Amino acid sequence: YIFEKCNFPEESIEMFNLYFGFNNNNPHTYSEIGDVYGMTHQAVYSRINSMLKRLKNNKEFMKMISAYNTSENNYRK
Repeated sequence: YIFEKCNFPEESIEMFNLYFGFNNNNPHTYSEIGDVYGMTHQAVYSRINSMLKRLKNNKEFMKMISAYNTSENNYRK
């Protein structure tokens, strides 16, 4: 949902999910993702890093992360 609101390209979302291991995947390296998309590891890094910067500046995303962190901390107590 939040990715659509930020207008990220579908390919970038897929890379992001692969890197962090979302959608029932194991996390992948920049090089592994680059091999899949025919890009260098530096290009993959740049794209994912750009997404992280944009997400960090998205208030709705930061509220979600804050709520998640709060619920995780309550669960661990």
